[in-house]
Amino acid sequence: SKLDCEVAVVDDPTAFEVQIETSSVQVGDQAGVDQPDPPDTGAEEETAKECIPDLCLGHYVIESQDDLHGIVQCESIEGDLVIEGQGSWLTGIDLPCLTAVGGFLRIDDNDSLTQVDGLANLTDTGDGLHIAGNELLTHLDGLSRLTSVGGDLNIEHNDALVHLDGLSSLQSVGGYLDIE
Repeated sequence: SKLDCEVAVVDDPTAFEVQIETSSVQVGDQAGVDQPDPPDTGAEEETAKECIPDLCLGHYVIESQDDLHGIVQCESIEGDLVIEGQGSWLTGIDLPCLTAVGGFLRIDDNDSLTQVDGLANLTDTGDGLHIAGNELLTHLDGLSRLTSVGGDLNIEHNDALVHLDGLSSLQSVGGYLDIE
């Protein structure tokens, strides 16, 4: 993209005027030909407003869609996050703002869970991570930014899990590592 600025000084030396014109050139367009800017959908601004920059205090046990929706804005959870024993309503975990769980993250025995892509910004679990008994979970790609597990890391009895590539950024595990 290109930015054109014009500065005009008026008679008052302390005053000035700036006019900014923007345009963008897309790949394949003729260089120097101005294209209209795409319409502002507000999507980026809306996403930024949705996340709560502060810590969400306490422990969270997810037992319904409403429970999950209630923490969708949390950037960090002070205590444990337990998503366990959920039926057909839970096919994925969508917590796009979540970067850290201060306690334990437990994702266990969720009959219809196929992916955890909605945890894509998670970088740290303070006390541990347990993912077990999710029979339809096929991959952990949503954990690709996870760098640290403060306690034990247990991944077991996820029969459809075909690879662990989603854990490629993991740098430290503070306790036991158990993968079955």
